[in-house]
Amino acid sequence: MTLQSKLIALFVTLLLGCGMGFGARSYMASKERLAIENANLKQDKAEFKSYIDKAETQVAKYNALQDKLYTLDTAASKDLNDQLDENDRLRGDLAVAQRMRLQGARCVASPASGQDASAGGVGSDLQVELTGETRQAVWDLRASLVKDLAVIAYYQGYTEAIGKEPVK
Repeated sequence: MTLQSKLIALFVTLLLGCGMGFGARSYMASKERLAIENANLKQDKAEFKSYIDKAETQVAKYNALQDKLYTLDTAASKDLNDQLDENDRLRGDLAVAQRMRLQGARCVASPASGQDASAGGVGSDLQVELTGETRQAVWDLRASLVKDLAVIAYYQGYTEAIGKEPVK
């Protein structure tokens, strides 16, 4: 083998050695960088899973609260409708003159011209009856009162339900 071929072989060997060394160094650096990125991704994954678990817990609380409020709304609506139906039934009874008489009420007669105004009189036991317009006004007031009481009861139940289950 000639000197020139030996030098070329040596030069090629040096080049291959440097290339292999550079490749190995580059491979090790990439491997370390990938290990760090993998560790960071695992930590991010754990944090994300924790966040998802918290969010699912909050959604479950929210859904439970919505169920309670739906139940409250259904019960309040049914109660209100029942009371309004009862009021309408009573109003209908009134329309056919079956109700709203003040039984046992007395009409005290005004004192006659010769009687003392402070002396009590015994009435003639007449029944007192309200006018049709007044009767309807009584049932209108009752219906309004029933609605107002239902609204108050609903909002009290709503605030109690909200107060027991705070949603963030």
